[in-house]
Amino acid sequence: MALIFLSYTHKDKDLAIKFENAIEKIGHAVWRDDRRVRVGDHIPEVIATGLSRCDFFAPLITENSVHSTWMKRELNNFLMDEKKGNSIIPLRFDETEISDFFPLLKSILYADFRENFELGINQIADKLGTPDEKTKERKKRLEKDLDRLDFAIDLALGAGSIAMRFYNSSIHLNHPIDERKNTATIADEMAQKSIISKITGHTVFAKDEIIAEEPPYDHVKINSDGYTWVIDALDGTTNFRNRIPVFCTAIGILKNSKPFIGVVFDPVNNDLYYALSGEQSKVWNVSKGEVNNISTSKTIVTLDECIAGTHISSRPEIASRLFKDDFLLHIAQNVNNLRTFGCGQLALAYAASGRLPLFFSIWNTYLGSACRNCSCY
Repeated sequence: MALIFLSYTHKDKDLAIKFENAIEKIGHAVWRDDRRVRVGDHIPEVIATGLSRCDFFAPLITENSVHSTWMKRELNNFLMDEKKGNSIIPLRFDETEISDFFPLLKSILYADFRENFELGINQIADKLGTPDEKTKERKKRLEKDLDRLDFAIDLALGAGSIAMRFYNSSIHLNHPIDERKNTATIADEMAQKSIISKITGHTVFAKDEIIAEEPPYDHVKINSDGYTWVIDALDGTTNFRNRIPVFCTAIGILKNSKPFIGVVFDPVNNDLYYALSGEQSKVWNVSKGEVNNISTSKTIVTLDECIAGTHISSRPEIASRLFKDDFLLHIAQNVNNLRTFGCGQLALAYAASGRLPLFFSIWNTYLGSACRNCSCY
């Protein structure tokens, strides 16, 4: 079952809906911005996410669309992924020359809807094939999962933007809330409030369980038969307060108490790492609009060649385990270099993307604290 990104001008919305309905009848799916972009969303970000999801790009070519700047921008962004260069299906609905829309399309065979709409759909069906019922059902489930992932990405981008507004403001606005050693700031509270208010106000996700670092969600209650959001709206608060540009927003989703979705947004570098169980992990550079697959390093290195990362908890009872019996010293003496980031979630994203070949940490085992899920431990 294929997912097709349908690019069109809104003057042709009726044609787009007709095409979508016909494609769904033959067992495939269409990504259409009318159904995906919500009020308040940053349109380029939502479209870039959609482009990264889709198997095919289908520009709907008519006299209305031939001069559409948005459609040309979408095609250019799709072509940034070199692997998708042969996944374009132009849809010709009138006598407009396709090359007038984009010269590259001149050499690509189009689906012809000019004389007969059904003929064009049959041509696409021949290319994509007809999925069996099992494949259709799996794809439907995947679509729902991707909707949840897209929502988590939107939440992380929003929280990261809030953090950056505080980071770039006068330093007094980043004051701690209380006198604890590892205390939150106003930015932590505002970013978490933004995430939680959107989850609890969602028509579908409002029934999910939520665990977060700041009150009143700092309790442990994992939904064993459903979804649980685990949120650290601003990880690396000490770095953040001291203007060290290593912090992030981290959102995890458990499904039936097992890891299912992960999103880590590094707002300083505008890199967003995301993963869905069973699917390829990716990193999206929001500034460039580029989405790339990521994986851990395939190069096997010996320990003495390895740059190792760790996280030292701000809590003495946890941190002391790293220093017991000179454990940390032994590690440092046997690796090429040792780094502590002060932001465990981002360090884990670096490990997942192959930037960091080794990461280790000592975690709290006390089950009475939700913070065991957070990198502050």
